Formats: sequence, C-alpha cells, structure tokens
Amino acid sequence: NDILGNSLLAMRDSLSKATEDEEIRRRENEQRSWSTQGISEFNTLIRDHSDNPEDFAMVTINKLTRYTGSQVGGFYILNEDEHNNAFLELISFYAYDRHKFFEKTIEPGQDLVGQAFLEKDTIFISDVPENYIKVSSGLGKKSPKSILIVPLIVNEKVYGVVELASFDVYENYKIEFVEKVSEILASTIATIQINLQTAKILEESREKSEILEHQEKESIKNIEQLNMELFFKCENFQKAGAFKSRGATNAVFSIPQNELSRGVCTHSSGNHAAALARAAGLRKMNAFIVMPE
Repeated sequence: NDILGNSLLAMRDSLSKATEDEEIRRRENEQRSWSTQGISEFNTLIRDHSDNPEDFAMVTINKLTRYTGSQVGGFYILNEDEHNNAFLELISFYAYDRHKFFEKTIEPGQDLVGQAFLEKDTIFISDVPENYIKVSSGLGKKSPKSILIVPLIVNEKVYGVVELASFDVYENYKIEFVEKVSEILASTIATIQINLQTAKILEESREKSEILEHQEKESIKNIEQLNMELFFKCENFQKAGAFKSRGATNAVFSIPQNELSRGVCTHSSGNHAAALARAAGLRKMNAFIVMPE
C-alpha cells in the first residue's frame, strides 16, 4: 500500500509539474508573440510617420502607451538652446496631468527622466514617489503603481527618453519590449535629424546660388550700361598667379589712352583680381572688382 500510495503521489506531483511547465511555456509563447507583433506594428507605424519629429513622437507615444497597458506616456527629445546647452524637451505626451505638462524641459541629471538620460540606462520603480505624477480616472486622480523610463540610444548616443506609468507593475517581458522599441525610435530620430540637416544645407546652397546668379546678372547689366566690353577667362585652367598677372597687365596696357577714364572691371576674388588692380594702378586708371560671396 505504501508503495502504491507513493507511486500515486509521485504521479500526481509529476502531472502537476507538467501542467505548470505547460502553463509557463504557454505564457512565454504568448509573451513572445505579443512582443513580435508589437515590433511589427511599430515598424509599420514609424515607416508611415517619419517625416518630422513631432508627428513621429505623437503617434509612437500614443501607440506605446496603449500597447503596454500604460495609463500615461511622455516622449522627450534631446535639444539645445542658443548657447548649445543640452536639455530634454517634452514634445508629445499621452494623458499627462497639467502639472506634468508644464514641466516641458528637463536638464540632464534632473528628475528621473534626466537621470535615465545621463546614465544611459533604464529606470524601473514600483515605489512611485508621492506627487511624482497623478493619473486621472473615473474615480479621480491617483498615483500609478510603477514607472518605466527608457533612454533612446543608438550607437552609444542618447537621442531622447520615453516615460511610461501604469496602475499595474510592469512585467519583465514588457520592460524588454519597451527597450527594443526604444532602439528603433532612436534610430528613426537619428535618420530624421540627418534628413532635416541635409535639407537645410541644400536650401542654403540653393539660396547662395541664386544670390550669386543675381549678382552676376547685375554686374553684366551695369557693365552693359557703361557701354563696356566684358571678357570672361577660365581661371581654373591657369596654373600659376604669374600667368594671371601677365594676362592682366597685357590686357590693361593694350587699352588706348583715350579710354583709360572708363576703367576696368572683373568678377574675381583671387589672383586675377589682385593682378588687374595692380596693372590698373600702374596705368593710373580705376579698377572695379566684384567679389563673389
């Protein structure tokens, strides 16, 4: 009987353990599936809203807050003032109370958000400080049970911080999921900033080209009004300043005496401009030098 009883007890324990193991595997599969699905949805969302930082931050923090079952979410991005001092700016949020909304800028090291940025590490607390943040519900306002703050890092550089708060305690798989999403967000911010900087440089280059073109047209117009001849020479084919000096001197000294009062003109900022001015000075005539920007 003892042998039979022990065998039955062992069988019961084995079945109970198998049931527990199966439940653990089922939960782990669900969590992996949840995470994989979430990453896929975020990739699609980001692809459709990566034209500017504000729109990108708004849709992603709304999605991240809801997908993780959080009640509050904030998206901070690294910025600089006119003195190149770095600070974190709250550019998008989900269900923040008015007090938290007014704290739109945080310095590195300030508050939990600033600490996460400075330390380049996730901060998770389940003992939320009193009055740190309040979450509005149908029953009024109350403090969340846990706070999750994750820096947005790619290639060792921090581009911002996301902050989430929940009435529940975040499980490890959700923390790992937010950390994975944060890498995608950081990479996207880096790409957006590069694209914006490139567009700015191209626009500045276009504006400078238009100014130069306008100046050249004005120069030609002024010369035509003075009834003067304009000679263009390819300075890029000249290998030395001496050649430019000889060319300018020959051109100036070939001008008839009765035309010296009209002067000479060039559009140059290099050796040719200096050579022409020197030759004109030797002949006691005016030299008009147009300097490109």
